[in-house]
Amino acid sequence: MRSHRLKVFVVAIILIVSFSVIAADEVPANQQTQSVVVNVNIPQTSMIPTGVDLVAANTHSIGLGVSTPIYGTEHNVIRNGKVFTEKLTGINWALGYTWRHYFGDGLPQKGGALYWEFLTMAIIVPMVGIGYEYRFNDTFRIGVGFPDMLSVRISL
Repeated sequence: MRSHRLKVFVVAIILIVSFSVIAADEVPANQQTQSVVVNVNIPQTSMIPTGVDLVAANTHSIGLGVSTPIYGTEHNVIRNGKVFTEKLTGINWALGYTWRHYFGDGLPQKGGALYWEFLTMAIIVPMVGIGYEYRFNDTFRIGVGFPDMLSVRISL
């Protein structure tokens, strides 16, 4: 009984598929097909509205300082065509985790910015810090603050 139903089902599927293929190939004699290609030129600058922040590729850096991440991730954005580091996160030398946020637009490619940070020490002891960091070029920067008296970072 089941094999009979299966055979009827398979034959019905084959008939439906073959009929739909035949019906799709038939084009009425009075119908014509056309292709239209439209080229639109839009300047790239108009694609990005003024004042919009774009997320840039995150970079990594190594550092030396109490609250400065040993190996950190720099979260970058593009503002007005310039790259700024908004925040820095990673595991610090005090065996905890650091979330460093830069004031204003962030830390520019060349220049300095104030920052505040929330960090943990010995995994569970919370702490808040503040400081100033200056980036000399794309790779090297130095900072002062609390709990870091002096910190040094090198971008990779």
